[in-house]
Amino acid sequence: MPSIWLLILRTCCLPVVSTVDGAPASWTQGPAVAGPPKLCWTGASGYTADGAHPNSGALGTFEPNPDLRPEHLVALEAGVTARASRGSLQVVGFHHRLSDAVVRIRPPGQRYQRVNQEGVRSAGVEVLASRAVGVLELSADVTGQGVRVLDPAAGLTRPENMPEWMGGLRARMPLGGGLHAAVEARFTGEQFVIDPEHDAESRLAPAGRLDVELSRDWPVRGGGWFRGLQLRAAFDNLTDAVQFDAYGLPRPGRTMRLELRAY
Repeated sequence: MPSIWLLILRTCCLPVVSTVDGAPASWTQGPAVAGPPKLCWTGASGYTADGAHPNSGALGTFEPNPDLRPEHLVALEAGVTARASRGSLQVVGFHHRLSDAVVRIRPPGQRYQRVNQEGVRSAGVEVLASRAVGVLELSADVTGQGVRVLDPAAGLTRPENMPEWMGGLRARMPLGGGLHAAVEARFTGEQFVIDPEHDAESRLAPAGRLDVELSRDWPVRGGGWFRGLQLRAAFDNLTDAVQFDAYGLPRPGRTMRLELRAY
């Protein structure tokens, strides 16, 4: 029988650092911090006192904005999970509204500046599935969302780095002799960003990547702190796809990794 999995209504404050008023450099862990310097962080937060504003960007490319406000996110999520003896299916619907969204603009003849716009609204669905077929383990996920900028005149007409479609498929199976192989394919749909060279919206084309991994484990008897050793050879992004965490910050291209792990 399917079971109700999750129902959440939450409000949280996302990270923004706006000004520094000469306080000593430090980092804090934990809840949001209020007061000068103005901080809002859901996890780790930090500030510096080296004379540079944290929102001034690399090499002073951004004009500090002392009126910059924290972003606020209201998220509603609900989902259902169905489980069977050799697999599971999970479907989650979500509706997010981000207010005071921070965007980058460039007034004529000036440096870039981060400002607040009215907000971004997104709604969509995420599907996750897994299935065992003999010794083969399969899993897949796909997310589809519609995203709308609520005040296009304030900055972007399309939100940055928010693809409407993304997903992946992974397969893992033993090869014998303690050796396991895994293959994962991932897809990211088109995205839109601000091109700093031309000060205009640019489109990032959809991209797919393929990762392959081989691993072998050895148990450690009487190892004290460790139960086993794992040797892993991974071949990432065999398609050499161009993908970005953010515009100007590309993920690695074709990469080979050799790892030895004690656990």
